[in-house]
Amino acid sequence: MGLLGSLGQVAYDIIANDKTGEGSKSSEKNLIAVGAAMTGVGVAAKLMVDDVTRSFLSFDESMTAVKALGVLSEEEFNRAREAALNMSKQFPVSATEVTGAMYNMISVGYDFDTMMKVLPEAIQLAVGGNMDLAEAVNTVINVFGAYGDGVYSAADVTNILAKAVGVGKWELGDFTDEIMKNVGAAATLGIEFDELAAANVLLQNAFMSSEVAGTSLNTMLTRLVDPSVIEKLEKMGVKVKDNEGNFVGLKSVLDQLDVALRGTGGNVEKMSILQEIFGTYGVKAAIALLEEKDSLGELTEEMNDAEYKTQSFNTVLESASSRLEIVNNKTEAAKIAFGEAMAPAMMLVADATGLVADLISALPDPLQSVAGMAIYAAQGFAALGPALMGLA
Repeated sequence: MGLLGSLGQVAYDIIANDKTGEGSKSSEKNLIAVGAAMTGVGVAAKLMVDDVTRSFLSFDESMTAVKALGVLSEEEFNRAREAALNMSKQFPVSATEVTGAMYNMISVGYDFDTMMKVLPEAIQLAVGGNMDLAEAVNTVINVFGAYGDGVYSAADVTNILAKAVGVGKWELGDFTDEIMKNVGAAATLGIEFDELAAANVLLQNAFMSSEVAGTSLNTMLTRLVDPSVIEKLEKMGVKVKDNEGNFVGLKSVLDQLDVALRGTGGNVEKMSILQEIFGTYGVKAAIALLEEKDSLGELTEEMNDAEYKTQSFNTVLESASSRLEIVNNKTEAAKIAFGEAMAPAMMLVADATGLVADLISALPDPLQSVAGMAIYAAQGFAALGPALMGLA
């Protein structure tokens, strides 16, 4: 009979036979046939719409969280939204990963301009070092928080971290775990970030765990601001502060301490003195850095070098997996754009569905059955309207 014939038969059955009730029964059979014919087209449309909707809603939800913070102006929000999509199409990070990093920065008080300077540098660090973007951003803003705004740029911080990983033995995630343990104490003393990174690298041969190494150095540095420790060191001829009361530098303390320890007895006495100064947890870091002190200055000078970060980033970016991920990101961006265009139509469909449900509930029982079959028949095309409106 075909699709149109089945629909015509449904109309005739309802109009001509509805007094006897036979029309309802006959129309149900024809509506089932109509539904079967329409479903083949509708299933594909529904799958497409569901896929597009998932992508759009996930991105929209993450951007709504950013907007809800109430920091960005409408113009800045729109620029941030566009930037998240554009970055996902250039780099192997998803748009929702970018928006998550945006949320992290804005939620702790950073403005739009700072955020937009940090993100590209953090992406390079994350991609080249196989790290989550959110973790890379958090590391950068933790350094900013320790040293204060404007002391280091995002490029400085990420260059130093990448270089430290390049010359050290630990992966980026392990190294950031290490250095985040002692960055606060170092900043308080006035130790520059590149020197701190070099010191953390030099500890790696003496420790099996990055976190233990970081904690040991933190303890050592914390002891250097203890007045009783400063007094002991000064009695040994080791100056921790200059005439203006500022820290003389880690390299200077190590050099002076090495000279002071030469006049003591054997290794046992040296160990005892160092443990008294730096404590049980700090002594191992002190010993390791004393052994490597001649390398500290040279390694510090190598730290702020963008070349390693750029090379590692480009190597990963050119890989097949990264290129495929970028292709997938571009597809996701297209789905998000399509989903945004479909959103008004989807809302209309949802409202209309609620209205139809109310009307069906008010019908007599025989007609409710017919209406149910009609909805079954129509569901195959339910997704086509929003999809076509999205294309328009």
